[in-house]
Amino acid sequence: MSHTPGPWIADDSAELCVTTEEGLVIADVACPEEHDWREDMANARLIAEAPNMLDALRQVLAWRGLDGDGISDPVRQHVIGVIAKATGEPS
Repeated sequence: MSHTPGPWIADDSAELCVTTEEGLVIADVACPEEHDWREDMANARLIAEAPNMLDALRQVLAWRGLDGDGISDPVRQHVIGVIAKATGEPS
């Protein structure tokens, strides 16, 4: 099963959540009032960019430099592992 398509939006209203453009709530990020709202908003922005980051990582795997070498093996393995964790697919 794939994730809800982006774009996702960090909503800085009183309910502080991440939503789709259509208003579907992806994540409720609000923490207790004693928690730092700026940190909550930073977390919401990070969550909201998840679809874009996944797409960027997939592009990194597909990239080939001008010399044809692409990316180094350790970086490639790290990217593959991150994508696997994000998608629930085997690495």
